[in-house]
Amino acid sequence: MIEISSNQAKLTRKQVILVLFILILLFLKRKRKCGGSVGETTEGFTVYNKTANYSLVATSYSGDFQSPKPDLNTIAAGGSYNYEVVTSFGDIEDAEAKYNVTNSSNQTVGTLSCTFRNGAGLGAAPIIRFVKTTGPISARVSNSRNLIVTENS
Repeated sequence: MIEISSNQAKLTRKQVILVLFILILLFLKRKRKCGGSVGETTEGFTVYNKTANYSLVATSYSGDFQSPKPDLNTIAAGGSYNYEVVTSFGDIEDAEAKYNVTNSSNQTVGTLSCTFRNGAGLGAAPIIRFVKTTGPISARVSNSRNLIVTENS
């Protein structure tokens, strides 16, 4: 007969916690793949068009915008638009927006693109990255969640 000493069969408290943590992570990942919303969170990002003469006409959206994905829109001079980017526990997700810059005659005179990053799934702060502009505008990030678009001086 085989005897197992009680020292060999005991798990430490840290080992039990580690095993439970791994099981929870696996459960949450499986729920996400099945379309569940366990552990999902959204972060808001706002584009402010502080120009006097230009509109920002959205040409494409890609990435992890909150469902349903926003319709392509136009941010008129002086206007703003809020985007929500979703992520899940253990993840960082990006969403990209691209715009044409149009003048009062509806002629394209420039472009704007940016990436909204939601890092809440890993405890990271949300941020707007990879901001690119052409034409008569410039853009700067304020408070990591706001993109301020202005006319070039």
